[in-house]
Amino acid sequence: MRRLIQIHRKRGFTCVELMMVIAIITLLAAILLPAISNARETARRSMCRNNMMQIGLALHNYHDAHRLFPPGTVNSQGPVREDKPGQGFSWIARILPFLEKGQLFRSLDFHLPADDPKNLKNAQRTPAILGCPSSSRVANCYVGVHHHQEAPIDVDNTGVLFLNSSIRYDDIPDGRRSTLLIGEAGDAGSWSMGTRATLRNASPMFTQDQLQELFDKQPDYYRSPDPLPVPDAKREDASAQTDPTLRVGSFSSQHLGGCNFVLCDGSLKFLSPRMDQTTFQRLAHRSDGNLIRDF
Repeated sequence: MRRLIQIHRKRGFTCVELMMVIAIITLLAAILLPAISNARETARRSMCRNNMMQIGLALHNYHDAHRLFPPGTVNSQGPVREDKPGQGFSWIARILPFLEKGQLFRSLDFHLPADDPKNLKNAQRTPAILGCPSSSRVANCYVGVHHHQEAPIDVDNTGVLFLNSSIRYDDIPDGRRSTLLIGEAGDAGSWSMGTRATLRNASPMFTQDQLQELFDKQPDYYRSPDPLPVPDAKREDASAQTDPTLRVGSFSSQHLGGCNFVLCDGSLKFLSPRMDQTTFQRLAHRSDGNLIRDF
C-alpha cells in the first residue's frame, strides 16, 4: 500500500515544471495574438470595402434613375459653415432608397433643414452599412469628394459631390476610372448633414497608425477641435485658413496603412497616405486634364 502511495506522489508536477508550462503557454499566446488581431483587421477591412461597394452601387443607381449624381449638399447660398443653422441634407440622405432604407428616407422631411429637431431625431438611427467595422463607435464613416484641396464646401468645387452639385458622367472628362467619388473618414459625424460630416477633400489624409504616431509626438493633439493637420498654406484656400468653421479636412480611417476609396466607375482602391500628394489631388479633381495611368 505504501509503495502505491509513493508511486502516485511521484506522478505530480513540480513547481519548476508548472512554471515551464506557464512560460510556454505565454510564449505561444504572444506569438498567436498578433496574428489573430491581423486576421480580424483584414476581415474588418474586407467588410468595410463591401459597405463602400454597396454605397458606390447606390450612387450609380441614383445616377441611372435621375441622370446625375445626387448633390453633395443643398443650400440657397454658400459656402457651407459648420456653425450655421439651416444645414442642407447630405448626398447619403438622398440615396437611402437605393440602400434599401426606404422607410428611413420617408421619415425625413426634405422641406425642413437637416438640423431641424424633427429630422435630427430620425437621423439618430445610423444604418449599419454606413459604419466601418474597424470604427470605435457607431457613426457615419463614408464621405464624398467635394474638392481637390482644402477649401470650403461651395458651388465651384472640383469634386463630384459638393454644394448644389449636379454632376453627370459627361461632366467627368478626366475619366471615371481616374476620379475619386467617395472615401473613408473615421467617425465623420451625422450621415444626414451636408457638411464635413459627409464631405471631404484631398488635403493630406491620415490613418490610424499615423494618428498614433502623431499623438506620441504631441500628446495634447486631440484637444484640438479638428483632429486633422493643417495642410500647406500654399495649397489651401485662404478663407479656410482664417475661418475654422469653413475648414473641411481630408480623409482618414481606422485601418493601418491607408483608406478605402470608390472611384466614379464603381471600382475600389486602397490608397496610402504616403502616396504622391499631387497624384492624390489629381484623382480628386474631375476635370484637371491630367491623365493618370497608375496609382
